[in-house]
Amino acid sequence: MNLKSEKEFTQRWSEIHGGAPITGAVRIWLIISYRVARLCAALRISPNLLTALGLLTAVAMAATNSPEIALLLLVLSLMMDGIDGSVAIVQGRESNWGGVLDSIADRIAEACWLYAGWKIGIPAWVVISMWTIASTQEYPRATCIPWT
Repeated sequence: MNLKSEKEFTQRWSEIHGGAPITGAVRIWLIISYRVARLCAALRISPNLLTALGLLTAVAMAATNSPEIALLLLVLSLMMDGIDGSVAIVQGRESNWGGVLDSIADRIAEACWLYAGWKIGIPAWVVISMWTIASTQEYPRATCIPWT
């Protein structure tokens, strides 16, 4: 497997995200994401497996009655959701199917986050607002980006 260098990775990430600049918090996230993606590549973990694991942790989060476990599962779900695309870029495994799978998994995970937040006692208007913001910023980007 011919893995992308960090420079190639950040250039491709920027292309996929409409030429987004690699500065500030985005730069820090991409440094972390690249290193984790390289580790996943070394372990031969596929991007689609990470997408599926991220979805499964979101479902488990919604099923638990423990706020502490729910928070841990949320962090794991977000991490896997955040690096699946990075792993695809690093491994050179970007695909239309992966983009669709990621988008579907994201919408289901967001619904799980909404339910889990309400279940642990966050006021409904807060979780609905958070879900609306997450969906509004993410869905158009996910559906408008051409995956190669």
